[in-house]
Amino acid sequence: MATRDDQAALPLIHEAVESDSGFAEAWWRMAAHYGNLGMLDSMEWALARALERPGRLTDGVRLEAEAVRATLSWHLPAAVRTYERRGRLTGYPHAKHGEVLALMGRHAEAVEAWRTLPPFGWMPDVLSLKLGSLLSLGRLDEAWEVAQEVDGDRRKAAALDWHLAAGDWTASERLASGMLDDPTVTGELRVRARSEEHTSELQSQF
Repeated sequence: MATRDDQAALPLIHEAVESDSGFAEAWWRMAAHYGNLGMLDSMEWALARALERPGRLTDGVRLEAEAVRATLSWHLPAAVRTYERRGRLTGYPHAKHGEVLALMGRHAEAVEAWRTLPPFGWMPDVLSLKLGSLLSLGRLDEAWEVAQEVDGDRRKAAALDWHLAAGDWTASERLASGMLDDPTVTGELRVRARSEEHTSELQSQF
């Protein structure tokens, strides 16, 4: 999730690598900020610069960077293996490990990986991803508990996902309509609400 902090950090990090082009940790931080901003080409460029200097990264960060590169290249099995190596080294899993497992359709393993995350390992998107995996597995009771933990607009989307998975088209249509009536719901979430409202209307006719 992009924040103002991501934008603000980049000029400072660029200054750091201009002073020391071999500052691998700074290149890695730059890649992470670009990733948060959705600037994937710039992220890959900075990531490559970081991995040109593996000796100046800790083993844990190096493995995380290698796993991210494998994910960006869509080499998902390699990414999973690298996250597993990182987990053995650090003693705890990474949130992105579960995300890659979910992308591969290995939802039960993804949920287990997220279950063992330490409190400091959580990322803003993890709850939404965990919800999706639980819904894919048909574990609706657990999914509902997760949906209640999601914050802000994501909670509305989470409730909509849950009711759609449960086949409650009336509730889904009501939630989607409410999101469309809310002027604070914008962008991708608004487009999605409009699509789901139409889907729920069609389904409720059968």
